[in-house]
Amino acid sequence: MNIHKNARLTPHSRAALVRRVLDEGLAPAFRSPARESLDAGSRAAHAFPRQQSIGGSPVLLLKPNCECCDKDLPPEATDAMICSFECTFCRDCAEGSLHHRCPNCGGELVRRPTRPKEKLERYPASTERVYKPEGCRRVLVA
Repeated sequence: MNIHKNARLTPHSRAALVRRVLDEGLAPAFRSPARESLDAGSRAAHAFPRQQSIGGSPVLLLKPNCECCDKDLPPEATDAMICSFECTFCRDCAEGSLHHRCPNCGGELVRRPTRPKEKLERYPASTERVYKPEGCRRVLVA
């Protein structure tokens, strides 16, 4: 059998590891620092809301309002705009005072996708409102 030079385990050592896990009930020893901080309840655990996931992939929060003008943006809204950090704005604010740039991170604002109604029951939209009216005035156009 060909084994790649960068392979971490040979077939023999992989089989030995599997036997050991099955026999002794061992769990992986590695735990990421990020996971440790979430388990410890540190400030990092509260910095980002826990996201739901579908098959391990996180789903969008679908925040309920524009951060600038507090306009309601339900999950089916087609005029909701988001950045890569899911800061949420209405189309009027995004195109007007923000010039398609997020005032929080400077990222591009794009149309937020809608969630099908049949998926909203299992994966509901966020109810946490974020309102920062002072953020709309900070964007400068280069």
